[in-house]
Amino acid sequence: MDEKIKDAEIQIKINREVKAAFYRKCKGLAINPSAWLRKKIYEFLNHKTEMWIRE
Repeated sequence: MDEKIKDAEIQIKINREVKAAFYRKCKGLAINPSAWLRKKIYEFLNHKTEMWIRE
């Protein structure tokens, strides 16, 4: 992954109830929601699976 995506904008559509629950859980665990999502995206992109190997 040569390109840096740090400043890339990503939009995710979820319903209000899920969004509210996510923010409540992050607040309860003292987690920054944006940082947590960014970390999970990086982990996903760095994870080598068969779907990335296909050509």
